Amino acid sequence: LNKATRANAVAAWKAMADYGRSKNVKVSAETRGLGGATKQELGMLPWEFLAGVIKDAGAYSNVDIGNVGATTQQGVNDAIKGLMPTSSGNMHIKSSPNWDIGATVRFTESLGYKGLYSIEVSTHPAVRIVYNTILANLA
Repeated sequence: LNKATRANAVAAWKAMADYGRSKNVKVSAETRGLGGATKQELGMLPWEFLAGVIKDAGAYSNVDIGNVGATTQQGVNDAIKGLMPTSSGNMHIKSSPNWDIGATVRFTESLGYKGLYSIEVSTHPAVRIVYNTILANLA
């Protein structure tokens, strides 16, 4: 997905989203980058570009908090806030050295998020660490 393929992507995704809606299925995309497209190439952050495509296609986002490309707490907050209006009701969550997972969950909850948090980590002990962090920060 890049500037050259955007129009075709929107058209294809719109067709999928419209069909999905007729079957009560939400068609969504995760924020896992855009195949290496950069801010310089897109004129905006990749998640911002994706947000525009999602909106134009009438589709949904599945915010993958660990893969929005955020290098700061403010960056992850901006991505969550920007993508929240199109949320499918599911959000992938994992730790990052660039921001605090507890602060991220509190911020997401402060926006009124009522969806699911799907923990994405590579080992069972890591799931427990993320799970405990989320629980400790929901109060």
